Amino acid sequence: EESAKKGACGNPMVERRKQASYLGLMSCVDADLGWLFAALKAKGYWDTTMIIFSSDHGEQMGDHWLQGKTGFFDQSYHVPLIIRDPRPVGDETRGFPCNAFTESVDIFPTILDFLGVSPPSQCDGFSLLRLI
Repeated sequence: EESAKKGACGNPMVERRKQASYLGLMSCVDADLGWLFAALKAKGYWDTTMIIFSSDHGEQMGDHWLQGKTGFFDQSYHVPLIIRDPRPVGDETRGFPCNAFTESVDIFPTILDFLGVSPPSQCDGFSLLRLI
């Protein structure tokens, strides 16, 4: 769709600058995660550390003539949820996507389950360990 290519402001040069800035920020996150992972490995924690990577909202980036976290489109409400389970039991599913419906409230019970702690009765969400 032509409007999606132009972005929210309709000026392709402005949109390219926004995309370049966004990609620059993602590069910083990537570099920082590389540093963190190297430190975990150097300290001997890599094989026992669960890593969870997620976001609170998506980004339109000019799609549908919108910017930011607005609108009822996939770009706004589909967010990443990447969980690295260091246990050998996770080897079978490691690297494969899961299409199950999950929610942010599932992260806390997942961490508790990983630690062998029962969630409090008022805790919303469910452990995702069975999926990873």
